Amino acid sequence: MKAEIYEIAIITDSNRSDLRVVCNWKKENNFSFESPLKTYRYVWIEHFQDVEKAEIQLKHIHTFARIQLEKVIRRQNPNWLSLCDKSIIRQEMELKRHTFHSYYLNDSAFMISA
Repeated sequence: MKAEIYEIAIITDSNRSDLRVVCNWKKENNFSFESPLKTYRYVWIEHFQDVEKAEIQLKHIHTFARIQLEKVIRRQNPNWLSLCDKSIIRQEMELKRHTFHSYYLNDSAFMISA
C-alpha cells in the first residue's frame, strides 16, 4: 500500500491581502488539491502522513486570526516566497499530468481529476 500524504498550507494572492488555509491529500492515486486561482501561491506548508494529526492541525490553524497566520508564515518563510515546489502533492500531480477541474465550495476550489 502506498503512503498517504496530507498537506496543510496557507496560500495568498500577490498583494498578501487574502490568506486562505487549504488542505491537500493524496491516497494511492486519488488527489484532492485546493487552489482557488492561478495567481495564488503557497507561502506555508506542513506535511503529515497521519490523517488525524492533519485534521487536528487544520482545526487548530483555522482558529487563527490573520496576525497569527502571518506570524506562522514569517517563521518558515520570512519573505513570503512561493513554496509551490515544496508541495509533494502538486509535484506528483504535475508528473502524472492529470486534467483538473475546479469546483468551488465555501470560497475554496477543490481540484479533482476528470
